[in-house]
Amino acid sequence: LQELIHEFWEKTDSKIAERILDDWQNELQKFVKVFPYEYQRVLKDMKLKKPLIPSRRASPATTPCDPPKDIEDIVPDLTKLDKLKGFMKYKRIKTYYRNTETRIKQWDEVYDFKAIRENVRVQASRCMECGVPFCQSQHGCPLGNIIPRWNDLVHKNDWYEALKQLLQTNNFPEFTGRVCPAPCEGSCTLGIIDSPVAIKTIEVSIIEYAFEQDWIRSNSPKYRSGKKVAIIGSGPAGLACADQLNKAGHTVCVYERQDRIGGLLQYGIPTMKLSKQ
Repeated sequence: LQELIHEFWEKTDSKIAERILDDWQNELQKFVKVFPYEYQRVLKDMKLKKPLIPSRRASPATTPCDPPKDIEDIVPDLTKLDKLKGFMKYKRIKTYYRNTETRIKQWDEVYDFKAIRENVRVQASRCMECGVPFCQSQHGCPLGNIIPRWNDLVHKNDWYEALKQLLQTNNFPEFTGRVCPAPCEGSCTLGIIDSPVAIKTIEVSIIEYAFEQDWIRSNSPKYRSGKKVAIIGSGPAGLACADQLNKAGHTVCVYERQDRIGGLLQYGIPTMKLSKQ
């Protein structure tokens, strides 16, 4: 620990690190080793289940073994996905593009979302459900999406509940799942040692599946407040504001100077990234 702090001090000239090193014996008493009981139990179980290493003098096995396989070449069994070790077993999804011959003749979205969804449960299984999920912290998703929760629900194939969790914090996942720069993935803990979880892909898969299942309906509140609100501009912020005010029971009128609604979504983002449909 002292060497780690000393290395940090050498590279950053941190005053706090310098103070800790100068009074190391006293400062050391303030550190607490965090070793969760569940993690200890898992390590103990793994140790008990670990097979004994055969002696070098042992006779060679007479039963022929299967040739080794690259983990990337193994197609996961969707009925037996391993959530506990998924981040070690499964690789991040490769980008699925639509057929090239089709794409060069039009300007529609380049991704094949149906093909992506076929692998999305595997991707959800890569989520480690961190004790401190940085993906939804102030360094991750600015909306505060409950990412580990709906990742787990997608892994369990509970799409409707995943949709409910997603819509709690996100008014338009069909937009953010396509064009968001994904700071959540940049904050994903798995990204320290491997490719991060494909959070953005999982998000758009949830909402696309919901549209296919006709789960997305107009959400009229049971009661109206009697208050009227005018919103100037129908960009994503204006539409999200209108949605929230409508949920609160207010009557909303959105004004837009252009001939179509959407703002940046309509006029600023190319159709190859965000379809105007």
